[in-house]
Amino acid sequence: TSKRRRMSQKGPDLLVPSFESQLPVWAEKCLAFQISGKTWLPTKPCCPASLFVGLGRAPWQESEEVHPKPCAQRLGKAQLREFRAFFREQPHHALFKSIAGPQEKASRPKPLSSKPPLGRPADGSRWECYKMWPWMRDLPTRLWMGNGWIMEEDGMRKLEPSEPGGAMPGVQIFESVGTAVDESRQDGPEVHAAEPGQATTTRFRGLERQSGVPGISWNRQMACWRVSVQEAGKQKRIQFFIAPFLKKGLSEDEAVEAALREAKAHREELVRKGVLQPPKTKAVNPEQGKPSTVRGAYFDKDAQKWRVKLVDPTTKKRHQTCFFATQEEAESKARELAKELGIKEVEGKVIPVKHLSELKHFEPLGPQPGVWWSLGEQCWHARCTVAGKHRHLRCRPKDFSEKEVEKAWKQAVAWRKQQEKERDHAKKS
Repeated sequence: TSKRRRMSQKGPDLLVPSFESQLPVWAEKCLAFQISGKTWLPTKPCCPASLFVGLGRAPWQESEEVHPKPCAQRLGKAQLREFRAFFREQPHHALFKSIAGPQEKASRPKPLSSKPPLGRPADGSRWECYKMWPWMRDLPTRLWMGNGWIMEEDGMRKLEPSEPGGAMPGVQIFESVGTAVDESRQDGPEVHAAEPGQATTTRFRGLERQSGVPGISWNRQMACWRVSVQEAGKQKRIQFFIAPFLKKGLSEDEAVEAALREAKAHREELVRKGVLQPPKTKAVNPEQGKPSTVRGAYFDKDAQKWRVKLVDPTTKKRHQTCFFATQEEAESKARELAKELGIKEVEGKVIPVKHLSELKHFEPLGPQPGVWWSLGEQCWHARCTVAGKHRHLRCRPKDFSEKEVEKAWKQAVAWRKQQEKERDHAKKS
């Protein structure tokens, strides 16, 4: 009985075909795809092997060969090894399911649950990757995010364990849907997630340009001051741009100050109307000083003294010191303790704000509508409205060389064209 139980448990694995047996099947389907004259798309490839040959195009499109050749035969030795490793690691991957025929799909075992655990890839892998390529909207997220694989110019590559998931060479593409990124949150204090029972430590990270007034923050992407207002449980932001003052002939620094004065005046008006509460004035302990930029050093409001709290990254054990009379003593102890625990990032980051004259600007490289260079974000920004919803994509070049800027532009244009097809299809349906 125990032997029969073990065999039944191994049953699903026996149904997985070998990589070598699947190669001829993929080659046959690849040739049929080429002969049919269908349009190759990253979302609808001719075969799984094509994604390991090249990036963003059909490997056989620019070929002058008389007789068609399947993508599986175009793979080099290194590419074939990567393809084999990918298949053996994830034989039930959505990529192979999308290419499989009806009989193959019917013979494959159904998973017990179609939903992966929250916060983890479907295969239980620990890999994470936070970049998305422009055509990935139609594919399952786990197909391109995580699992230790990334797309490069010469195909797919498996990440090494020492590589961070987000350290992707080449063009970085950040996708978002809806409103722009909240700059005040993006560059505000960064809180590290804690284990149960573990104290959290904050690392100071803020913009160099501050208003000095609660609720008023600088937005680098849009070059404006923002006044944050809470109305009916929803966050509302009023923008005060420097562009109108620049048109009047003011310098950039003068325009920033003028826009800030308008933002402060508007906030005071909201206070008079009762929309906002006036800033709370508290008796501040002279020993409190400014917020510390050293990780782990903080002012204990209950004890009205400084102290240090850090967590050992190896043992997850919390280390908390006694109280200190001055901020300098606490910061000195925090640096010393961080060195003992092997914590490298100790000093907080104050993000400088560049002048507009220091930022790179590029004109569109073609007539494609809906794609422009965002001066504040220093990237190509693509936008398209599909089914009443705004979709945004930002393509940030690796550097500002002509090659990388053009490469990022092409990625943005490819994404925009794909969205236009979806938009037209949605209108017809």
